[in-house]
Amino acid sequence: MKTKQLFTILLIATLTFYISSCAKDNPDFTLNSTSEIQNAFENPQKLKTEDFEKKVSGYGWQLVTSYEIKEDGIIDYSHDYYEDRVGSSTKNYYFATDYYISYYNDLAFGLGDVFRKQNSEYDYQTSTIYPILEDGTRGNAAFVILKVDTNILFVKQLMGLRHADNKEEYTPVYTVSAYKKMSNEDYEKMKNNHRNVEDAQKEFTE
Repeated sequence: MKTKQLFTILLIATLTFYISSCAKDNPDFTLNSTSEIQNAFENPQKLKTEDFEKKVSGYGWQLVTSYEIKEDGIIDYSHDYYEDRVGSSTKNYYFATDYYISYYNDLAFGLGDVFRKQNSEYDYQTSTIYPILEDGTRGNAAFVILKVDTNILFVKQLMGLRHADNKEEYTPVYTVSAYKKMSNEDYEKMKNNHRNVEDAQKEFTE
C-alpha cells in the first residue's frame, strides 16, 4: 500500500481523536453554564463576511469545551466530548479569510506537535467555513459559526466519522464547541512550538 494511502486511512481512523476539550488548559476562562452553549445552538447569529474578517479571522482560538450533538439533535451535556477518551490531544485553530490552520499533537504516527494548513472559504449565507479540496470544490462543512463576541467563539463542528453499529457505513459526528481567543503572545508561542505536518511526515517515511 502506498504511503500516501496509508496516511489517509490512518488519518480517517484517528480523526475524532485529534481534538480534546479540557477547560483546565484555560484556567483564566470559564463558561458560566452550559446554557451559554445551548443558547448559541438554538439561536445562531448570522455573521456577515466583514464581521467574520473582523471578529474571527486573524486570531488564534483555543478549545475550551465541546459537547456531542446526538443523532436526535440534542446536545449531550452529561460529559465533555473528550473527557474520558484515550489518545486525544488538544486541537486549536487559526482562522484567516481563505484558510485555517489546525495545531495538534499527532498521535497516529507520533510526530509530535504539528500544524496543518487547509484552504477554506467562508459562506456568509450559512455562516459556515468550508474546506476547499485539491480539485477546487468544497468539502463538508467544517465549522458553522453559532456566535462570536470579543473573547469566545461557539461553533457547530464536524469532529470526524464514526462507524455505525451493525452497519457498513460511517456517520458524521458533530459537537457544539467553545473556543477562547488567544492573545498574540500565546498564539506566537504555540505557533513556534509546532512544525508543518508534511515535513514531519516526510521525516517519518525516510
